[in-house]
Amino acid sequence: MKARGRPETYSLARLEFPRQLEACEACHADVHQGQLGEQPCKSCHRTGTFRVADYDHSKARFALTGAHRDAACGACHPRQQVRGRTVTRYKPVETECAGCHADAHATQLGKSPDCSRCHGDGSFEKAPKFRHRPPFTTYRLEGAHEPVPCARCHPEVELGRAQKTRLYKPLPGRCSGCHVDPHDGAFAGFEP
Repeated sequence: MKARGRPETYSLARLEFPRQLEACEACHADVHQGQLGEQPCKSCHRTGTFRVADYDHSKARFALTGAHRDAACGACHPRQQVRGRTVTRYKPVETECAGCHADAHATQLGKSPDCSRCHGDGSFEKAPKFRHRPPFTTYRLEGAHEPVPCARCHPEVELGRAQKTRLYKPLPGRCSGCHVDPHDGAFAGFEP
């Protein structure tokens, strides 16, 4: 019966459900298409709304730190076809830097370098962890080399297709690689 033009509402709070109906899957299809395994829906969602409310990314395989905290969810979790349905991709998701970011060093530091060795995750523009000494490099910056701007020894080079990078390898390690020998080879073999 309708009262004052409003539809009747029923409360299910007092109904007794069998145990198997307490699981969301008893009534709802798995919108993740099995990507999350047996993980219960309530670990991320609330019953009042289906929006993600409680997901704690710090407990995930890839904690969101630094600049990753500001990334849109869809940048790492794109919509795509899984088992014939368009769903948000949760697994597998790439966790290595190279899986999402182009190699700014053009494989000079290896095919799968550990970016976190030199870079933090706050910004990729600088390498705050890098020091010009072992274990980062065998060439120490000492004496007159210390104040030299990085770009003087690491020039920007063209890669083609309007791409550029800094040259890190190969670089000369001997004095004659960068400096003219004022002694015309008289001290050859005595270089440090």
